[in-house]
Amino acid sequence: MRLNLEHPDAILDAYEAFAAIAREHRVPLDGVLIQPMLTGGTETMIGVVQDRLFGPIVGFGLGGTDVEVLGDMHFRLAPLAPREIDELIRGSRAGQLLAAHRGRPAADIPALSELLARVAALAVDVPEVMELDLNPVIVKP
Repeated sequence: MRLNLEHPDAILDAYEAFAAIAREHRVPLDGVLIQPMLTGGTETMIGVVQDRLFGPIVGFGLGGTDVEVLGDMHFRLAPLAPREIDELIRGSRAGQLLAAHRGRPAADIPALSELLARVAALAVDVPEVMELDLNPVIVKP
């Protein structure tokens, strides 16, 4: 992964570095994915773990590189009812940051709620997904 590539030459250099690594390890390189760097928003995390006793458990909280230090993960058993999704979001410190405050607009809570519902449904419908971490999930206004 390469970040903050601001010029076409930097993108080409990164591609050539990936191609060299692929050749060195004899791995076919069918292409690369280039995406714009997202700025703004609040970094959150959504996770799933399949527990042997309880089944699929969905987690939500503040995300990013400091997720372990922040200790803001909250968990519910899947599937998730709308009320449980609301509790997951609003019960976390992330929920406080996602609300409108100090002139900052509220984040798109309906989109985040839908993503949580879909991840929970995936965990129930595809129990072969033993663990899943989406970090960061950037929530924008």
